[in-house]
Amino acid sequence: MYPTGNESVRRRVIAALLDMTAEKPDLSIWQWAAQNVDFSRASNYDTPIKGPYDPEWMPMWKEPAEAITDPDIREVIVLKSSRAGGSENLLLNAIRYAIAEKPQPTLYVTGDQSSAERMMMNRIKRSMPCAPACRREYKKARVTEHEIQFPAMDFRVTWPKSKQ
Repeated sequence: MYPTGNESVRRRVIAALLDMTAEKPDLSIWQWAAQNVDFSRASNYDTPIKGPYDPEWMPMWKEPAEAITDPDIREVIVLKSSRAGGSENLLLNAIRYAIAEKPQPTLYVTGDQSSAERMMMNRIKRSMPCAPACRREYKKARVTEHEIQFPAMDFRVTWPKSKQ
């Protein structure tokens, strides 16, 4: 028996509703960044790139970027030179991804107070406009020198001798 006109429409509507409510597959950090991060949205952001994030520019960061979100991997060790894209690909994209997709309390620990404050001011805070979801959440956040309290997560920078 073939469905009537109304039955056919009903089935298509149900199928569309089920598709809309189905859980979407997770994107890796670098895939999400390729779809959402555009450095030209943040004119005062410290990067030589002035356009969309392109994971093919430094493809060696894809594997470690996937590893840092893999629950089966406990530790990722990276040996790199300075200005090699590590902060952008493994730290900043991961922070933006967490804010936009998977909110979770996040703590960034670095060697000393000046490094923590410089990273927070020049890279983390200034990078928020690069992704629309991060810009929206940042506008709603309570921001201090060492902490950003987003509606769904807290982000904090610290260093070993901090009193925090």
